[in-house]
Order: sequence, then structure tokens, then C-alpha cells
Amino acid sequence: MKTRERATLVFAVFLGACASEPLPAAPADAAASGDADGRVDLPLSDDAGAARFDISADGGSSDAGSTDGGSSDGGSTDGAPDAGRSDEVVALAIDPPTATVRVVDATARVGQRFAAVGRTRDGRPVPVTALWALAPTTLATVDAAGLATTTNRHGGDGVVTARFGTLAATATLRVVLDLAVTPAGTPPGAADLFPAGAVVDPDPARTPTWVYPANETVFPQNVARNLFQWRPSGNDRFRVTFESDRSRVVVFTGGAHPTCAAAGTGLACFEPDADVWRYLAAS
Repeated sequence: MKTRERATLVFAVFLGACASEPLPAAPADAAASGDADGRVDLPLSDDAGAARFDISADGGSSDAGSTDGGSSDGGSTDGAPDAGRSDEVVALAIDPPTATVRVVDATARVGQRFAAVGRTRDGRPVPVTALWALAPTTLATVDAAGLATTTNRHGGDGVVTARFGTLAATATLRVVLDLAVTPAGTPPGAADLFPAGAVVDPDPARTPTWVYPANETVFPQNVARNLFQWRPSGNDRFRVTFESDRSRVVVFTGGAHPTCAAAGTGLACFEPDADVWRYLAAS
């Protein structure tokens, strides 16, 4: 149940997860000379110096040293590619762009790995080392490697952000709670009486009637815990389901509560504890 969002209450009862060598500067009018080994000395201008190129016989590319004393690979000193180079990363994306994880055990956190993928100027995808963030942190956290991990505090949608230089990309992580809760005081074996796929008795006379709150009621998240109430119709074991697109919380209960008992109304009641109320209100 989320603020200003509808959630459906479902009722059921049981009866009874890259060589270059810089050479000394050559005179500007010197001619190019060749060696028997295939090397060619190319004289350059006085202010530029000379460089020796190794020319391969198989058509492979040759690597030239920088004539100005700079880096031999053409890269800038901060690791960022030079503007206009074909290997410059010009776009960023996250893979996968959306992901959904399901929490079926409140004590076991669930992980989802994300990867940052750069796109070069010539269109090639390349892995990049990004800076990661995720919000809200009450839903999940993300580490330096892009692994998001649920907190299991509530369900909902989170935004995963990757940054690489001036580029940024986002992805969506949806956490769905799918939890079964058996509060203290519930008669032993109550959950066993409602196996998956169990058929609810169709007898109208034995069907509980919901009293409070009205179905699809919207509560502010910071409201105090609520007391859910229904007419038991002669039953003493109940399965109450709170369901939305981000959570499904199933409560097994006997319906006994001191407030309801003291009121003498004959109603069965369930008051969620702080953890269960958070599952409902924040999801």
C-alpha cells in the first residue's frame, strides 16, 4: 500500500529471490635515406626533429613516436580521449536499462548487477569504469562495481545512475516484495492451512466480511499503524493479502487482538508491527 496509490485487499479463510626512436635533428635539406633492413629515415624540420619509422612488409600499420616529447599513444594525460578521435566515448548507457527483483525472504537481500557501456565516436560499444549511485537508498544500494542490493525495507522503483566524465546514464530498478508474515500469537500451523492454489470455501455463511478500512483506502505514509477489522463468520484462521504492483504481503492470523476483544464487537482484527506497516505503507 503506497501513499495515494490503490492497493487491493484479498481475503481467504480456512474452515476449522601498440617502434619509434627519436633521432637527432636532421638538416632541413637532407634527403630521405633507406636502409637494407627496410627502415627509412625521414628528415623533418629543425624545430620538429626526426623520427624513424618501422615499415612492416605485410601491410600492417606502423607506430610513430611523438616528435614533441609527448605521449606515444596520443592520449591525454588525464586518461580522457582527444576530441575528434574515433575511440572517444561520446555516449553512455546502462545494461540492463530496467530490471525487476523479487524479495521473498525479508532476511535475504537480493542483488542485481548493472554495467556501464560507452559508445565511441565510430559507434563501437566499449566497457567503461563508471561512478555509480542509486536512489532512494532505503530501497537499495549500489557498490563501485555496479551491483545493486536490496535493503528489504520496502518495495518500489529506484533510479540507478552511472557517470563517466561528463556523461551520465540512468536505469530503473524495481523491487517487488513477496512476503508471508505470521504475527506473534497466530495459532500454530495457520499458514499450512492455506497452501498455494487452495480453493476458498464458497459458502456465503462462512465468508468473512471486511469492516475497516474500506477497500482501496489511501493512507499517508506517516500515519500510525492501522487496526484492520473484519467479521470472522465463525472462522478462527485467516489469510489476509495486501497487494499492489510493488508488493504482495500475505498475513496469516487468528484474528485475535486485545483492542477488538475489549470492544466486545466480535470482530477479528490485525494490527501490523512497524516492519509490516513499512512494507505496506512505503511500497
